[in-house]
Amino acid sequence: MLAYLSMMAPRLKELHRVLNPTGSLYLHCDPTASHYLKLLMDAVFGAKRILNEICWKRSSAHSDTKQGMKRCGRVRDLLLVYSKSEEYVWNPVYTPYSSEYAEQEYRHLAKNGRHYKETDATAAKPGGDVEYDWRVKRRLVAGARWEADLNDEYLAPKAGFEYKAVKPYSGRYWAYSKENLKKFAREGRLIHRRTGAPRIVQFGDEMLGVPLQDLWTDIPPERGAVDLGYPTQKPLALLERVIQISSDEGHLVLDPFCGLRHDH
Repeated sequence: MLAYLSMMAPRLKELHRVLNPTGSLYLHCDPTASHYLKLLMDAVFGAKRILNEICWKRSSAHSDTKQGMKRCGRVRDLLLVYSKSEEYVWNPVYTPYSSEYAEQEYRHLAKNGRHYKETDATAAKPGGDVEYDWRVKRRLVAGARWEADLNDEYLAPKAGFEYKAVKPYSGRYWAYSKENLKKFAREGRLIHRRTGAPRIVQFGDEMLGVPLQDLWTDIPPERGAVDLGYPTQKPLALLERVIQISSDEGHLVLDPFCGLRHDH
C-alpha cells in the first residue's frame, strides 16, 4: 500500500496543477484504499474541496458464504470527487422514479390518460400578490366540481350556477399570483377540492426524476464481448455520467490512468 500511495501522491499533485480552475477530479478506488487516498486528496486539493464520496455498485451479490466467506460480500467501489476551486462545472443529472414511487405519488388519472399528483397552492409566507380572493364556480347539479371563474362571471351570475370566493387556509397565503393560477387553470393544471380550494396538478411525465445521489446502483459492469477482464475496467455508462456532470461541450477530459480500457 505504501508503494502505491507513494506512486499516487506526485501524480495527484501534477493532475491538480494541470486541472482547469472549473474542473473536477474523479478518483476511482476500492474501499481498501479509499481512506488513504482521501487523505492524499485532502492534502493536494484541500479538505474543503471534496464534493462527494460516491459509492458505485460495480457487481452483483456474491454467494461465497458456502465456500467459507466470513464477511459481507464486497460489491462496491468508490469515486472520490474533488473540485479545484469553489467555481466548478456541475450539471444536474436525474434518474427515473421507481415504478413503486411513480404509482404511489402520481396515482391520479386525468381525462387525457396522464398520471398526476396534486400539490398545495398555498405557502407559509407571503410574497407579492398572494392575498386575493380566488373565484370559483360550479353547476347546480349533483356531482359537479368547482372550477376557476376565469371571466369573473360572479359579477353577472348565470342561472344554474353557484359562485364562491375562496381564501387561503388560516395562517397561509397563496403561493402564486392570481394571474399564474389563472394560467394553470387554462392549461388544465388546476383542480379544486369540494371546498373550492385550488390544487396544483403536476403530471408525472413532465417531472425530471430523482436528483442523482451519491449511491449509484444503476450502472452495471461490462459483460460479454466488451468485458476485457481488466480489473478496474469501467463501463462506458459510468464515464458518460461523469462527463455529463462535470464538463460542458468542448471541454477537454483526461483519463490519466486509462482506466476505461475499451478498444472502441
